[in-house]
Amino acid sequence: MSEGAFRDVGGRALPLAWLILAVAAIGLSTLFAIVLVVARTPWVAGWLPAGQVFGTALVLHVNLASLVWFLAVACALWSLDATRRLSALRWTGFGLAAAGMVALVASPLASPGAPLLSNYVPVLESDVFRIGLAWLFAGVALTAALALPRLRRLGSADLALVPVAAAALPLLAAFASLVWSWAALPAGLDAGLYFELLSWGPGHLVQFAFTLLLMAAWLHLGRLAGLPPHLPSRRLAVGAVLFTAIVPLLALPLHALYAPDSVAFRKAFTALMSYGTWPGAAVLGAAIGLALLRHRSEAQSQPAVRPVLWLSLLLFAAGGVLGAFIRTDSTTVPAHYHGMVGAVTLALMALVLDLLPRFGFTPPGARLLRAHAWSYGPGLLLMVAGLAWSGGYGAPRKTPHTEGMIEASGHLFATALSGIGGLLAICGGVLFVVAAVGTLTRRAAPAQASAGLPAWSAGGAPATGRRDVRPWAFAIAVSAIVLVGVVLSLFSASESPRTVADALLAGIKPVDQASHVAAKRREETELRFQQGVVMLHAKEYDHAVTAFHRVLELSPEMPEAHVNMGYALIGLRRWAAARDFFESAIALRPDQLNAYFGLAEALEGLGDLPGAIGAMRTYVHLAAPDDPFRRKGESALWEWQDRLARERAAAPPAKGTPNEQRNASKS
Repeated sequence: MSEGAFRDVGGRALPLAWLILAVAAIGLSTLFAIVLVVARTPWVAGWLPAGQVFGTALVLHVNLASLVWFLAVACALWSLDATRRLSALRWTGFGLAAAGMVALVASPLASPGAPLLSNYVPVLESDVFRIGLAWLFAGVALTAALALPRLRRLGSADLALVPVAAAALPLLAAFASLVWSWAALPAGLDAGLYFELLSWGPGHLVQFAFTLLLMAAWLHLGRLAGLPPHLPSRRLAVGAVLFTAIVPLLALPLHALYAPDSVAFRKAFTALMSYGTWPGAAVLGAAIGLALLRHRSEAQSQPAVRPVLWLSLLLFAAGGVLGAFIRTDSTTVPAHYHGMVGAVTLALMALVLDLLPRFGFTPPGARLLRAHAWSYGPGLLLMVAGLAWSGGYGAPRKTPHTEGMIEASGHLFATALSGIGGLLAICGGVLFVVAAVGTLTRRAAPAQASAGLPAWSAGGAPATGRRDVRPWAFAIAVSAIVLVGVVLSLFSASESPRTVADALLAGIKPVDQASHVAAKRREETELRFQQGVVMLHAKEYDHAVTAFHRVLELSPEMPEAHVNMGYALIGLRRWAAARDFFESAIALRPDQLNAYFGLAEALEGLGDLPGAIGAMRTYVHLAAPDDPFRRKGESALWEWQDRLARERAAAPPAKGTPNEQRNASKS
């Protein structure tokens, strides 16, 4: 029976501390996921004041489940071979990350802020939240940097440890991208747009690190499932890993070529992730799947390990296929990333439950492990299917059911399916936490406790009797936390700093419900409008239409939204619909100048030259002499007048008397 790549780890405290942090993160994210699932499930969504808590719960769930959980597991794996050298720095990294997670979770009470639902790293407009992110990233970056020296030992490392070590490269590239974007972004941007642009580069790059963790977990679970050591082949696995680890390094020249607020930058990083993250994992996953079919051995050292491996492979495949069908900003997007992220989470859960007993704890029961596997994996598959089905109806993402209601029976069943799947997945997450906590509270008998070292360790066991460096590490971590907090507070964008008492009271003082909901609606309107403008400039017209559709749901009498929706529809060559939106904007605000320009373009697309000329004349008449688009409008006006004159001259003369001609035209 193979025990996988990660052999006994003895009593090492640092990787165990990281694993405990990871379990805490996934447990807390599960609590926030309950809010999200209830808010998106019909019949029960009305029980929850979704407008108040949905955005905050979404921000905390995404950061805990997609950042803290994955990064903590990565740091635990990097720390398995920690030697006596630089122990204080390693513990400092853990202290920073742990303090960062505490700050993230406490931020809604300590410093309430509006949720900004930016992609990859949604944030709260809160100083405490931003400081927590800074601490988390600093601790993980320090741990990843200390893991780089092990790259030279990849030739002799166990196969599953190759992607673990390689994951440090894209992660450090993501941190470099974050710093580069922060330094290059112009001042004065809207907060929602700023964080969207800031996290765009690093958010795409960190997906490569998560993919490498998934590949490591697959290889380890394959050994636990009884696959022979030669399946999959080492050459194929190493090639897939190197491809996935090296591609994100192309981000550095991309930063040198494009500004982070440019359309080319967004498209380049999107293409980098779209074509770079999945090929290596797909090849490795296909090889492991074929090996599982060829070798049906039941010699597995963990209950339900084969179902977990199959479910993870299936989730990854489903997420990848759905990603190819994304056309608009609908729930197909979360269906795609829940498939991909769910594949990683399920595999890492099984890996963590296998690692914890190797620290001298009693393993969880077989029944509990099977219950976890058969609730979390199938639950996620049902949720992915429901979200993808809803996306087919154009249901907008990042909104609860009550705010994205679509009057179609199929959509109702789709949301119910995603709700049921989400509740099953939540049950699986709870069972994982129960299994992990139960394991951590039961020490194994001395004869059963592990005393070996991880497979890749080259530094030997910790020397007995050496000085404990953890007090020094704690002091360094506290000092670093205070220093980072002071620096960030000096550069804080907050216009109304609070005292500690004010911050604490803000979590318990009564809130004016009506004004609170109105404020939330304004914040989402502004964020969606900025996202739509970005998509419009990037010529991603489908995404722009989805964003402005949501803006018009929230603020139907906003003429700017009607105008921008019209321009997005012009980009899709939907001339008649664009005309209607421009006319609505003019009806709402007769002096909306750009609406006349857009109306002229839409009418020209419909072949109505007289109407286009009339609209453009109105624009030129109202435009200021220094209007940058006035010259373009005048040129279009002259061109259309000339074309209309030529068309009329080429038309055959009408027959009959003038009175007959007038009567014929009226009829």
